[in-house]
Amino acid sequence: MITFTTLGAGQYYLTPGDLSLYNSAGHLLETPQAKILFDFGRGCLRTLTALGISVHDIDLLCLSHLHPDHVADVLPFLQTHFVEYAKMPERRNKQLTIIGPVGVQEWFKMQCKYLFDTLPYKPLVSEAPTNWQGSDFTIKTALLKHAVPNIGLCLTSDGKTITYSGDTGATPALDKLAAGSALLVLECANNPGQVTPHHLSPEECGQIATKVGTQQLILTHYGSIKRQTELRLATQKYFCGTLTFGKEGKKICMS
Repeated sequence: MITFTTLGAGQYYLTPGDLSLYNSAGHLLETPQAKILFDFGRGCLRTLTALGISVHDIDLLCLSHLHPDHVADVLPFLQTHFVEYAKMPERRNKQLTIIGPVGVQEWFKMQCKYLFDTLPYKPLVSEAPTNWQGSDFTIKTALLKHAVPNIGLCLTSDGKTITYSGDTGATPALDKLAAGSALLVLECANNPGQVTPHHLSPEECGQIATKVGTQQLILTHYGSIKRQTELRLATQKYFCGTLTFGKEGKKICMS
């Protein structure tokens, strides 16, 4: 079984008077043997903690790209992880691994530069691996279409596949990565009818979901619950499967 929990579905901005989606991008995936993060933006550490999950429980941190709304809570995550590890190393018996786009190794060094003189141990940081083998899961990545390097992430465990776009415009690379996914998680930053190179509109999300044959589509990174009705109507013109919206703490179990 895979459990997918939305930690954040907001965007980079906050609208005065509307904090319906305060947290920016972040997701927790749980297999029987592992806990994995797909992005970890503003507010996600609080939601993760509220779910009863410690930073020490996380096996793998996957970052689609390095824009702040996708990585803002990584710095406090690392501070908590390494400071508490130095005090009580027995709390963790496994190495933290970080997967990200090209540039993530240098980015990680810069984060740590402001936290520690030396790390209590050295995590594994991997730049855009094509494939990653975990304890009971595999992850495939593909370079997608954004203003900075962005990798889509496709996790398979026990015959079930979840694909997450990060931030991207429509691209054949996303179609190929997501083909046959049981659950497809797509950013939907754009408005209906708005086509741009680096983000998706609801129409494009619906078209992609139908093209890859997914059973269930989650729209995320859409910013405000007030947008849900118009996004749903536009998406459902092209997609007839199960459509849901990411929201902080919302959980989907796939068995």
